[in-house]
Amino acid sequence: MKRNIFVGLMMLLNVSVFAQADSLYPSGYFKLPMDIPVKISGNFGELRPNHFHAGLDFTTSGKEGYPVKASADGYVSRIKISPWGYGKVVYVTHPNGYVTVYAHLQKFSGALATYVSKQQALKESFEVEVFPLPEELVVKQGQALGLSGNTGSSGGPHLHFEIRDAKTEEAINPQLFGLPVADAVAPTAVSLAVYPLNPQSCVNGKSTVQRFNLVKTSGGYSIAGKDSLQVYGNVGFAVEAFDTETQAHGKNGVFEVILNHNGKAIYQHRMDRIAFEKSRYINCFVDYSTKQSTGKYYMRSWKYPNNELNYVMTPGPEGTLFTSTGKHTLHYLLRDVKGNTTKVDFTVYSKNSPCTNTAAYKPIEQVAVWQQENVFEEPGRFRFVIPAKALYQNEYFTYKTSKSTFGFSVTLVDEKIPVQLPCSLHIYANVPPQLQNKLVVVKTDSKGKVTAVGGSWNTDGVSTTVKELGTYKISIDTIAPKITPMNFDLNGNAQTVLSITEMKFRIGDNLSGIQSYRCEINGKWTLAEYEPKLNQLLVNVTNLKGDQQLKLIVTDKCGNTITYEKSFRR
Repeated sequence: MKRNIFVGLMMLLNVSVFAQADSLYPSGYFKLPMDIPVKISGNFGELRPNHFHAGLDFTTSGKEGYPVKASADGYVSRIKISPWGYGKVVYVTHPNGYVTVYAHLQKFSGALATYVSKQQALKESFEVEVFPLPEELVVKQGQALGLSGNTGSSGGPHLHFEIRDAKTEEAINPQLFGLPVADAVAPTAVSLAVYPLNPQSCVNGKSTVQRFNLVKTSGGYSIAGKDSLQVYGNVGFAVEAFDTETQAHGKNGVFEVILNHNGKAIYQHRMDRIAFEKSRYINCFVDYSTKQSTGKYYMRSWKYPNNELNYVMTPGPEGTLFTSTGKHTLHYLLRDVKGNTTKVDFTVYSKNSPCTNTAAYKPIEQVAVWQQENVFEEPGRFRFVIPAKALYQNEYFTYKTSKSTFGFSVTLVDEKIPVQLPCSLHIYANVPPQLQNKLVVVKTDSKGKVTAVGGSWNTDGVSTTVKELGTYKISIDTIAPKITPMNFDLNGNAQTVLSITEMKFRIGDNLSGIQSYRCEINGKWTLAEYEPKLNQLLVNVTNLKGDQQLKLIVTDKCGNTITYEKSFRR
């Protein structure tokens, strides 16, 4: 009997091998990092903008200040404080070859807090990154490391917790270590998408992606109002789904996805480990264009040519080939880490006639080849270089330029095509020398929002790197940042008597963004904590007595500086 389906470049991994993987990790070795009811607001492998989530987010119900404790014996091997990313974070190395990570802390505790304060004073900087020696900060299981908070790029109070491999630095799913997270809820399937992958392919007579809502049935999920799909040629499948836990209500990631054809697995991925340097490949793991336009995540069940995620077992870039007339039974299995499983059933009928509506596949301008460097330029206007392996597949590339105030505005394809690596952009301009260091490249998105992306003057224009396609131009920033006291000096008094323990300032910049800040009291460096999502600087004055002279200097990324000075008494 002639085969009705061919799966190219397919790598299969037996489910039994996945089951054995759980036993690789020591169960019961690590304890929960907080003594509060366990509620997960984000799980391992959850789909996020430009990355997979690398840990568990323990919600603290909108509050900060819960004690965070070491999950096992070890030593503090790394501490970092940043206004961005993980904020205040501590790393503990354990003798069994793993590292635990505790992020977005409000503050550190005990000897750890003392150590951090000394490092900040030594470097005269709020932002520090240090690597203590193994004997400097030894901790025991249950020892307090700090208090839960909302620092860095956190979107609300919670603790971000990770377990990493000390040798490879890969993040490992913490739930594989037996942490007691209640979960009796199976994943939820939302919709199915089917993609024609070449000019002759079609789905229900159309050469564009077709999406189908899924409805719950007694046996799982099926396509709403339809029993089958008509396809021809190379097609790819993708599913929109999410998971949740018993004590949580957020839409978290699905641990394992399997696609079966006539009882045989043709696609499989499982969220066991994440290599941070490969996390941006999420942009070809999902349908990036749909994510950008709708916010929805469709997980592809075929692999782009430039996809280095080693835990994706899948057909190759040609997807699944349907050419002979016949019936094909397919189903998805969606599993969480506890084994709760959801099944999605659908039937595909293949036909033997290609699609005649191929308008969606008209070539535009020139092709950018993913394996090689691609250079696009208009002399005297712009030069754009896409390095090899920056694209996930070959892309039809088009651009347009127009005159702007400083040089030219450049639109590079559109912002719905993802890029893995930084690409260099040079926009030519002719401006007086005194203004050259005040120029910055900005991006305007489809909604008109303008964001500075940086850049510096380079001979005959401004050069920068970008990791998104879209519309760019040169702008100018000659305006200094602003400093506004928030809880004192509201009437502009020459001298202020403070009863508060913390001085709050609102700082902001009109375009290029804050580059640096320095606070001095009586001529000496004083710690100022920067919280960019609130545009705040916080200065603790608890231990000050008598007359004081404060000086605050803030500089933006174009070198514009403002100085605020104030006499006060405590």
